[in-house]
Amino acid sequence: KGLGAYHDSSSQSRLAAEAQGILEELKRSEAGPGGELDDSGEAGIELSAEQVQEQEQEQEQEQEQEMEIELEIELEIEKEQEQAAEREYSREDEAAKPWPLSNLGKPLGSSGLP
Repeated sequence: KGLGAYHDSSSQSRLAAEAQGILEELKRSEAGPGGELDDSGEAGIELSAEQVQEQEQEQEQEQEQEMEIELEIELEIEKEQEQAAEREYSREDEAAKPWPLSNLGKPLGSSGLP
């Protein structure tokens, strides 16, 4: 047992009729306005043209997303390059070096000034 609704013959015939109805409805939806299939196969071409257009749109969207990601990465790299390198500019242990006032009137090369 354990087959549920598929066990008795009346359920099986009801399900078979429902499946047949679905298949007929599908055939009608593929048919032209007169209810018959178009010999030229235009219904299939229209469907495939729509599918192609959807695929092209999806590809364009994916390409745009990839370009946006690449642009973001490039901008991040530029920001990193523009930032100053972090260095310690500590002069705490450096002693003051006084300038001799007498050297201020002399030419720079011989004055002994840094």
